[in-house]
Amino acid sequence: MVKTLTLLISLAILSSSVYAQIEKSTITLNGSIFGNIGTTQIESNSSYLSYSLGFNPGVGYFIVDNFEVILTPKLVISNTEYSGSAYNGLNLAFGAGVNKYFGSKPLLPYVGVMISRGNERSDWGGTPLSVTIITQGDLEAGLAYFINESVCIKCSLNYTHSNSKYIRDYGGDDSTSSITKRNNINIGLGFGFFL
Repeated sequence: MVKTLTLLISLAILSSSVYAQIEKSTITLNGSIFGNIGTTQIESNSSYLSYSLGFNPGVGYFIVDNFEVILTPKLVISNTEYSGSAYNGLNLAFGAGVNKYFGSKPLLPYVGVMISRGNERSDWGGTPLSVTIITQGDLEAGLAYFINESVCIKCSLNYTHSNSKYIRDYGGDDSTSSITKRNNINIGLGFGFFL
């Protein structure tokens, strides 16, 4: 099975020379939906299982052939079970990153890096929390399959690390805070329009 899959991917890459590479000055409109399962570590306590679902629209520009700069907002809904209570979060962040594409169309492997910052509104076992800044770093690898010259379908595997400082707002008391670290592996499915 693995040999067959490797052969099919190799043939697709080798036969892709009928299309051109992505040229400098190309503008892209992208979007993806991703889901993940990972760990959340609160202060120095143990790690807890967490999961999330997100949407990631964006716009990109190729500054040189096959090298794209991207700006994107991120919307992520997350859940973590901690000490018998559920931590639920709604994260809105803004990010910037780069993607490097390899080969030529119709099947282009790519790798990317992104940094984003934003705020998260959350509750802990039904008690609202105020959240300061959340900072995320992403590493991504994927495939973009072009169904025609200007539209592609993307699938990706992504690693995200994020740090957040939470201030518990129990009746206006901001004296208690905690640091939360998350590590997630994301699987994404998206699209791209190349103008």
